[in-house]
Amino acid sequence: FFVFFALGISSCVDNENFKIVQAPDSFKIETTSGAVIVLNDANLTNTALFLSWKSTTASAGATYTIEVAKTGTDFATPTLLGTTTTTNFSMTVGELNTFLLEVMNLNAEEATSLDIRVSTGGITTQIIQVIITPFRVEFRQFFLVGSFTNWTPAEALPMTRVDFNIFEITVDLVAGAEFKFLPTNTSFDGDWGQDPNNAGTLIETGDQNLSGLNAGKYKITIDLNTFIVTVDEIIPPAKMYLVGAGVPTAGWGWDTPVVLDLVEDGVFRATTTFANDAFRFFAVNGDWGSGTNFPFYLNAGYTIDANLIDAQDGDNNFKFIGTPGEYTITLDNTNKTITLTAPGPKYMVGAGVPDAGWNWNSPIVATQISAGVWRATTSFINDTFRFFDVNGDWGSGTNFPYYLNAGYTIDANFEDALDGDNNFRFIGTPGVYTITLDSNTKTITLTTPAPKYLVGAGVPDAGWSWDSPIVLAQVNDGVWRGSTNFINDTFRFFDVNGDWGSGTNFPYYLNAGYTIDANFEDALDGDNNFRFIGTPGVYTITLDTNAKTIVLTQS
Repeated sequence: FFVFFALGISSCVDNENFKIVQAPDSFKIETTSGAVIVLNDANLTNTALFLSWKSTTASAGATYTIEVAKTGTDFATPTLLGTTTTTNFSMTVGELNTFLLEVMNLNAEEATSLDIRVSTGGITTQIIQVIITPFRVEFRQFFLVGSFTNWTPAEALPMTRVDFNIFEITVDLVAGAEFKFLPTNTSFDGDWGQDPNNAGTLIETGDQNLSGLNAGKYKITIDLNTFIVTVDEIIPPAKMYLVGAGVPTAGWGWDTPVVLDLVEDGVFRATTTFANDAFRFFAVNGDWGSGTNFPFYLNAGYTIDANLIDAQDGDNNFKFIGTPGEYTITLDNTNKTITLTAPGPKYMVGAGVPDAGWNWNSPIVATQISAGVWRATTSFINDTFRFFDVNGDWGSGTNFPYYLNAGYTIDANFEDALDGDNNFRFIGTPGVYTITLDSNTKTITLTTPAPKYLVGAGVPDAGWSWDSPIVLAQVNDGVWRGSTNFINDTFRFFDVNGDWGSGTNFPYYLNAGYTIDANFEDALDGDNNFRFIGTPGVYTITLDTNAKTIVLTQS
């Protein structure tokens, strides 16, 4: 639809809106559609501009050129409106509006005075002055189509409408990707691309694909009010941070923020204590402006753990509403999830830990002994292994570079295996060691496990002295073992060599729920030591604090 004010033609008309300059009677414009044209999008196929002229001197079949220029420029840089071999010319509402916005770059919803003329064979009509107001085209949807969607409209990616005629999308691109934009995902009709002569400008006709980007994640924004396209590479942070009263080790300050390490592309993770209060994510340490709150993730389509809600505290922070305690929080920007899990053990699998090997039948379990600290005792040989967060899940593994890049100090007995998967390689002296993974101090350490000791007349190679106690080596986490000669007499376990106060007697284990080998009994000797009552001889004794057993086997 358009509004126009018709005006008859005389030899010279002059008013504030419309003027026809005197032209020779042999070649002059006689009819126009009006002096003031206000366009809108109600009926795009209606005629908006109409001109007719007479020419008594032009040859039959002559070509007429219709030009337009802003009033006051004297056609210094005219714009071609069209050509015809007839003596009239017209444009629809849609055609004229597109021409004004895209070719003449006029502002929508702003009246502009334009001069129009017709020429042929070196002669020109009088100038028609028209005031035209184009309308702002409103697009309800837009799609991104390109090499990564097989140049198929049906596979085009929907863009998000963020404002009037402004759309954006975040997408991962490979090197050499090309793309353009579609108003529908059913055809290429009305497709938009980049002006080959004006980078960053969108045009509908004569456009070219956008290309030349390196591989990476990009935010692509098109503004169909200004016809500008922007392509911004998103550089992912190396770490994310949590600050707030809901993570009490941090609080609302930057002295000790909770650090989420990048565990794989787009995935950040940390283990910390949560309280029933508010907190926020931050991309930059110390920068309050880098924070992202609950609605940011919710509106971006993230699935958020049920233990977290919108705090509705003015800043719309996250609020933890679960049972206070230690949790592992994972921010997964790839799958758009934020999850909380109660921390559990870690696992070690690989040829370098031979009691496990490269399978999940008997992984080495590193028990969490305190917040952020895991420990296990096992045999190591000169081969490779890896840590895992989830039993049976190969995808949960974390290799040598993961910890190195996260700033960990790694025991000198380990190196990067450089085996394609960058596993850990044990290069020390093969044997039983205690390994400790401490995410608080960011250390991975190996120590020789502390033994236990047997002293007493019942183990005659030791007797009741500290000269030669029987040593039980720690062979696995919580498991000690040694072989010695037993006779029918008493003895006791000790934790520290030479320290009588570190002893543990028969009732100690019985009351703790241990199953004790039938070859032992309570000596009832005042100290309630163990008494060996079996057939004297050499035996292997195993103290297992996991299974809560003390067993003897014939050596």
